[in-house]
Amino acid sequence: MKFEEIVRRILDENKEMKYEELMNLIEEKKREAKGYLTDEGAARIVASELGVKLEYSRGKRDLEINDLISGLDDVTFSGRVLAVYPPRSFKRRDGTEGKYAKLEVGDRKGVVSVVVWDDKVELISSQKIARGDVVKVLHGYVRRGLRGDLEVHLGSKGSLEVLPEKPMDDRYPSIEYFDLKISDLPKKKGKVSLRGFVHKVFDVHEFDRSDGTKGKVRRILLSDETGKLTVVLWNEKVDELRDLRVGDLVQIVNGRVKKMNGDSIELHIDKSSIVKV
Repeated sequence: MKFEEIVRRILDENKEMKYEELMNLIEEKKREAKGYLTDEGAARIVASELGVKLEYSRGKRDLEINDLISGLDDVTFSGRVLAVYPPRSFKRRDGTEGKYAKLEVGDRKGVVSVVVWDDKVELISSQKIARGDVVKVLHGYVRRGLRGDLEVHLGSKGSLEVLPEKPMDDRYPSIEYFDLKISDLPKKKGKVSLRGFVHKVFDVHEFDRSDGTKGKVRRILLSDETGKLTVVLWNEKVDELRDLRVGDLVQIVNGRVKKMNGDSIELHIDKSSIVKV
């Protein structure tokens, strides 16, 4: 749906709203996003906040990951599972317990986190979804997470299906497609996946957090055929990977590229990352 169609739909369903008022709301969303929203993206968010449903036309293809923008309320897409995180529990404000689980899903256009809530967590455990599976995410809603990354959430209307993989189906690249080379990282931002060999392991260091507890950090040097990279392990990942040895082949999913002084970079690994040895 193009910008003009979205504007028309909003005005049709909000008869008392003037065109100029709507344009001001859209411009305000663009200012808040500091240049990261197009006119169409901002209009979709305004439509969502006003309760205007922007349904995709029947028969249109499923979305691709680069079509997703924050504020969409009914999205369906498919992709390859790159990582499966174990379910976690939390306490709500009313004292009841909630659950959530997370997947990383990728297609040829991008990678996105899929967050599954409460009874929908069973969709992951019951279907035994694993890294490498092809899944279809149905009727999710798109929001930005705490770090600003897009996330697709599956609530009461959402669902998740494991698809039978068809030979030569290039819509779903193999796992290896998503693994970057170290030389690719200076051009990347945010979450990345890669493989490399442990070249050197440094000592563990402890530090004091602001709340008085102790934290841990450890650096390792990773290498592949294109270069070397400092990988920084934080807290529980230090304990989880305590037995790392020089020569180990390491698979990293959802590491975060951090630009350092000059042209150097590091890859930071925390509880949102998955590391396989």
